[in-house]
Amino acid sequence: MAEHIWSLRRRPDIGDAEVMWPHELIERFDESELVGQFRLSEAAIATPTGWREEAIGSWHLVYDRALPVMHITSEGDPVGWILGQPIVETGALLTADFEVGSRSRTVGTDLVESLLDEFAGRFAAIIVGLDVPRLYLDGAGSIGVMFSADQRIAASSAFLIPYAEAGDDRLAFARGRGPFEYDPHLHFGLTVRMSVDWLPPDHYLDLSTWRAVRHWPRAPIVFTTDIGEVIEFVTERIRRNIRAVVETGRTQMSLTAGMDTRLMLACARGLISDIEFVTYEIPDHDGRIDVAVARHIARTMKIRHRVIHRRPATDRDVERLLYRTGGMAAADARCQSAVNTMSGMDPTMPYIAGTGAEMTRMPVFFELDDEAERLTISRVLEMRDYPTWPEVVERGGQWFEGLPVDDPYTIFDVRALELRFGGWGGFLTYGYPDASKFVFYPFSDRRLLEALMSLPSSYRRDYGVVNDVITSQWPELLEIPFNDATSGLYGWYRSARRLAKRVLKR
Repeated sequence: MAEHIWSLRRRPDIGDAEVMWPHELIERFDESELVGQFRLSEAAIATPTGWREEAIGSWHLVYDRALPVMHITSEGDPVGWILGQPIVETGALLTADFEVGSRSRTVGTDLVESLLDEFAGRFAAIIVGLDVPRLYLDGAGSIGVMFSADQRIAASSAFLIPYAEAGDDRLAFARGRGPFEYDPHLHFGLTVRMSVDWLPPDHYLDLSTWRAVRHWPRAPIVFTTDIGEVIEFVTERIRRNIRAVVETGRTQMSLTAGMDTRLMLACARGLISDIEFVTYEIPDHDGRIDVAVARHIARTMKIRHRVIHRRPATDRDVERLLYRTGGMAAADARCQSAVNTMSGMDPTMPYIAGTGAEMTRMPVFFELDDEAERLTISRVLEMRDYPTWPEVVERGGQWFEGLPVDDPYTIFDVRALELRFGGWGGFLTYGYPDASKFVFYPFSDRRLLEALMSLPSSYRRDYGVVNDVITSQWPELLEIPFNDATSGLYGWYRSARRLAKRVLKR
């Protein structure tokens, strides 16, 4: 069994560690493992076996059959593609071509961008038949995209982009035990390969220059004075996004001891007859609390619930996860160890996860000695323990200089959205094709994220969003403590242990 996990090491830091280079994964696996993935190129490249191929002009798109692909059309003519599971402005999943043409307006890429801003869900939009070619991500970047500017290729994985020359591996996978420092491929577009970047949320890929360009936010976020109105919008938007998935059929949804899944459960109250709630059995302290609290919630609230029992991962399982995620899963030890456990879910049903819900309380994770302090990139790197490698500092400085906002809490929000949810959550959705029909994040929604970021930081820091949304939808859920097992076998064990400690202190 896989007793160790993989992290990342630079060449000078390898020492005597057991390592595996990224290019070796291409020798161990092939594209049949890349379920639901794709590649876009200006020149035709050999299509992976069993994949579909389409072309618009000189642009070639190849994709696995598990990935939904619709056309963007202008007066009936295809001008691009939408990949994934987008939710349109009406609140339904898009399942047909998306028409943007109109005799009353000039159709250009900027117009399409404004339409996409109203979408939610998991998608990438590729526009190649209008004035300027671009590739856009959903609001949280939940469908990961990497690209090689030199080869003019965009793809879901670094391993779908050919190795043009030897020595392109930036980092090696190193075997060991955690904890590990934050891995640099998560940050500022860096990947395990020198010639490949990943595209952050809030940026489009200019397919003429092959550069990432920020398109949101364009100006400082305006903070609201009407908290109640925003909370009503947030509640309805989360419910709407969950409903769009549930309307496709039976659905599975995450349930843990934490706030994020409890918030989603409250918003989904009227939909629970079509949802099976699931909790992974992970053999650590947090995992045991998740199972105990989730069981208590399910029993008390009478919802359908299933514990996905632990299945130990083999070395081969973990290597396959690294391959499927383009190397990005090296950032998360729990995701590596749970790869086989996840296969105990139902692959015929979508899976709704809480990634991005941290935006409801992001100021909790951000401590400022002086709230009037102006942030610098050095301070940001220091606060989050980023490795101060030259490429991280250089890319971080470029990212920071491009921000059109000064408020420190807004900067911290944008950092989390672009460098955490996009760089981690977007690629992790490729990692477990045996676990669900597709993975869906209800918080991947530009308008929802804007609304949350408009709330006063003090309100979010005091868990106002979580408490007010749950109170308005299912107040009984607040009677069960967050992240603390007070019932069941593990709850009994924790209570007995606390009692024993008190007795011993006397």
